[in-house]
Amino acid sequence: MKEIDFLGTVSGYRVPDKFERTGLKAVKSKFVDAPIIVGSPVVIECELIEFIEKGNFTAVLARVVNMAADETVLGADGKIDTGKIGMIFYESFSNSYYKLGEKVGQAWSEGKVFLK
Repeated sequence: MKEIDFLGTVSGYRVPDKFERTGLKAVKSKFVDAPIIVGSPVVIECELIEFIEKGNFTAVLARVVNMAADETVLGADGKIDTGKIGMIFYESFSNSYYKLGEKVGQAWSEGKVFLK
């Protein structure tokens, strides 16, 4: 977490050795103009389509051009098992990181109760 926080908050233009400082290694993506952190269990590479800014809100539209996952994070069905990734997310209200927790519902199913 501390390495990713550093990479996300410090400009590579001002601190060109930021990967060296963290001990992380990167390789150039074959699909987009961005580095891939070696050892990442999941890589999702996106191509920017558009920034949409409305007041204090900014949306980023992107197209996924490549995805890769290490076998250690796959379930028996061959799909990514989010419980094996150890994902965290940044919450901007308190400027904090949180671990993603348990599954609480199934998308495209929970709202079907209103169709009856």
